[in-house]
This record gives sequence, C-alpha cells and structure tokens, in this order.
Amino acid sequence: MNNSWNQVLSAVAGGIISPVAILAVLSLFRDKLLDHFLSARLATHQGKITKALEDRKGEIIEALETHKGKITDALETHKGKITEALETRKGEITKALEDRKGEITKAVEDRKGEITKALEDRKGEITKALEDRKGEITKALEDRKGEITKAVEDRKGEITKALEDRKGEITKALEDRKGEIAQMTERLKAALQMTSTVDLDLRQRRIAAYEALWKHTSVLPRWSRAQDVTYTRLKKFSDELTSWYFGTGGAYLSLLSMRAYNELQQKIWDILDTIPPSELDSIVQGSQKWI
Repeated sequence: MNNSWNQVLSAVAGGIISPVAILAVLSLFRDKLLDHFLSARLATHQGKITKALEDRKGEIIEALETHKGKITDALETHKGKITEALETRKGEITKALEDRKGEITKAVEDRKGEITKALEDRKGEITKALEDRKGEITKALEDRKGEITKAVEDRKGEITKALEDRKGEITKALEDRKGEIAQMTERLKAALQMTSTVDLDLRQRRIAAYEALWKHTSVLPRWSRAQDVTYTRLKKFSDELTSWYFGTGGAYLSLLSMRAYNELQQKIWDILDTIPPSELDSIVQGSQKWI
C-alpha cells in the first residue's frame, strides 16, 4: 500500500498526474465508500431501526401533530425548492420506486388494515384539507394535465394489466360493500327526491305569498303613474310591506328578492326621513315619476 502511494506521489511530482485529478478520484472513492458503508449499516440494523420506529410511533406522531403548523409553514416557504429538487431527481426517484415496487406493494398489503383505519379516523381532517386546497389542487392538475395524460397513456398497458390482475379482488371488494353502496345510492336518491319536493313546495308557497305582495304594490303603478300619493300613503305602503314580510312572505324570499326588498324599503325611508310631520299629507314630489 505504501509503495503504491509513493508511486502516486512520484507521478504527481513528475507532472504525470495532476493533484486535481487525484483529489477528484479520492472524493469519488470517498462518496462510494460512504454510500456502501451506510447501506451496509442500514441493512444490518434494519430490524432494530424498524422496531425503534414502531416503539416510538406514538411519540413521533404526537411530535408531528405538535409541530404541524411549523412543518406546514416550512414546506410552504420552501415549496419551490422542494419542487425543483423533486423535478431534478425525478428519474432517480422513479427508478428507486420501480426497483422496490414489490417491496412497497408487500408493505402496503401487510399494513392495509392499519392504513385503512388511519384514513377512516382522519377522514374528516383529510376532507377538510382537500376542500381548503381544492382551488390549488385543481389548478395544479390543470397545469399538468398534459403531463398526466401522457403518463397515463404511456402506462396504459401496465394499468390495464394491473386492473385485470386484480379484477377478482376489485369485484370481491365491490361485492363485500354492495350493501353499503346500495345504502349510499338510496340515500342519494332520497336526498335528490327531497330536494325536488322541497323545491316544488317552496315554489308553490312563494306563488301564494307573492300574490299578496303584488296587490300591495298597486299603490305605485308604473302605468298609469299615480299622481295623488301622499307621504302618509307611502309610509303606509312601507308598513304593509313590513307586515307582509314578517307575517306572510319574508321567509320565502330568495337572496336577490331579499336584496330588492331591502333596497325598496331603504329608498322609501330615505324620502320619509326628510319630510317633517306637518307635511306628511302632502303629495309626494315627483310622484309622476317612478321611485
């Protein structure tokens, strides 16, 4: 070993090999050696590492929950860098996943019950998170639609084969949950039927309520215009609308109708608030025009 090293030093001194080349080789050798050492250590202690993670799983989950806000903020802050890093190493990550596909599939199968339970337990939280970021997710999918479509097309044969291979399993899962699916379908049908019934009932009630309101508005016809409307009559009209609102039809107003009702009452009282009591029996100025 010493003799070989002396030969390398002599080559450097003689200008045959540059020091930079030697450093590059040593750096590469160091990286390979470190990678090999780490892989060997991980393989040797894999069982211990797995057991340690299992033993402290609750503690780890609690720590993640405690620092969830900080972690989320950090991910948001470095989202661009993370995305760039993932894009840069996409090929490497894809290959690693492909190489360990069988192992990952087995691990998922072995813990399927646990994963399903965890998803069920956090279904509400997951649903809320998806709702909160629905716009962002939709935009991301739209931006990458072409890429996603191409990926699906490229792997269409593989996807089709996977579905065929698991057809029995999928069919069984559907059969096992057939009752649940039927119940969900019935609930959906009942909800649609109820919505339709409520909508029809609401329309019928509105028609009856709006007929009474329509009669009240005869005090201010557009054609021909009323020219003898006093401020007292205008106030009475506002009172009639209020009585109708609370006694007959206010509960059936749509949002747009409610807005129109409020605007009308506001306009009436914008006028009445400027009239002293002694002039309430006077003819409304400009009553020849539509208010």
